[in-house]
Amino acid sequence: MRVEFQHADPSEGNESVLLRFAREGTENACLLVDAGEGVDLDALLGPGDALAGVFLTHAHLDHYGSLVENHRPGVPVYTSPATAAILPRVLAVARDEYGVEPPDRVLNALEPVDGWVGAAPGVRIRPVPAGHAPGAVGFLVRFSDDGGVDHTVALTGDFTLEHAVGRRGFPADLPVDVEALFLTGVTDESVAESLGEALGVALERARGG
Repeated sequence: MRVEFQHADPSEGNESVLLRFAREGTENACLLVDAGEGVDLDALLGPGDALAGVFLTHAHLDHYGSLVENHRPGVPVYTSPATAAILPRVLAVARDEYGVEPPDRVLNALEPVDGWVGAAPGVRIRPVPAGHAPGAVGFLVRFSDDGGVDHTVALTGDFTLEHAVGRRGFPADLPVDVEALFLTGVTDESVAESLGEALGVALERARGG
């Protein structure tokens, strides 16, 4: 199995990404991580692709603004139990204040998860705390390559390393070895320099063990 990572809204801030799991002879299973403004799933999915699931890291508009229009019937929306609990009220406000489409189909598709679950053939996911906002999580994604070797990657939406709003921050001691960490980053010029410096420090420490 080969995994591909693609920004889903590069013109709107890179809050959303698409994971594509490709295995020869089968349809590509795609997982959308958040659905912020500017995401066009029809443009992202190719002829051999199928949406297998959507991750919602937290209930902020820049991460769910296009969720209703990009959701597909029968496709689960994975999120934390806390986010699932507040989402009906959040989407009702978004409908009234921001014109987000009626959310009934998305609410019916919610799959609150707090442990490992299967999200596609050969792919399992697990949420991890992310701080930042009530119910916010990142996700661990585990899959096997064609030789049967397991691999794990981690993805976040917005996150903090410290506790925030009464929630644990993103853990430095993840329960499994992670081979790749995908971070969505702000592209606003006013913070680009400090963000770059912070990423440089993170890479230096990671390489130093």
